[in-house]
Amino acid sequence: MRRWVVCVALCALGCSEAREVYEVVDASGDAPAVADAGDRLTDSGSPTDAGPTAVDAGTPSVDAGTPSVDAGEATVDSGLRPARVVLNEVRAQGADWVELYNDGDQTADLAGWVVADSDDDGGVRTDEAARLPAGATLAPRTFLVIEADVADAATGAAMQCVMGAVMRCYQANFGISASRGEAVHLLDATGREVDTARYPGGAAVADGQSFARIPDGLGAFAPATPTPGAPNRGL
Repeated sequence: MRRWVVCVALCALGCSEAREVYEVVDASGDAPAVADAGDRLTDSGSPTDAGPTAVDAGTPSVDAGTPSVDAGEATVDSGLRPARVVLNEVRAQGADWVELYNDGDQTADLAGWVVADSDDDGGVRTDEAARLPAGATLAPRTFLVIEADVADAATGAAMQCVMGAVMRCYQANFGISASRGEAVHLLDATGREVDTARYPGGAAVADGQSFARIPDGLGAFAPATPTPGAPNRGL
């Protein structure tokens, strides 16, 4: 039986040196047996050629400079927390106002959000609520004041609010009852209630004080020194 032995220099994908592959061709028509002197060769599934195969060792089939993408690689976490807006401070004596605070790491889009008081049944009363317009936002770790009990409340942002203590605010018609206590509600643009602050009735909050979270955004509500648009301070 006649046999041909062909020695071909191959450069496998990503290798740094040529390897020798010996292909023994059996003239009887049997499938050729392939022996690799280095690593195993991968069978591509293509039909076997009975004759010698010419390989251009100088032309790589894959651009080694293009990194492959692993579809299972996990997405890198930026570490930033999403926006988290809460009711942060409420005052019902002297000047009525409500303060919002963004405790997250990203700016909150407040377009369509609502700040409202309670109706007689304890539900949300929206007819006198403050409705934040398109373009209303709240940056991370910043405050936004809603001036309440304004007879002719502005539909957009108002200037020189809370007797000049705040440069910019939004306004609402509703007032907050200091004598009987009242809940203030924060609703997002879909109407979902995001947060509720229950202002206590009676003498729980003395004249001149506010009812605030200490620390900002996270703590429980307690009587505090009024700080509209600024970090909360305890008594």
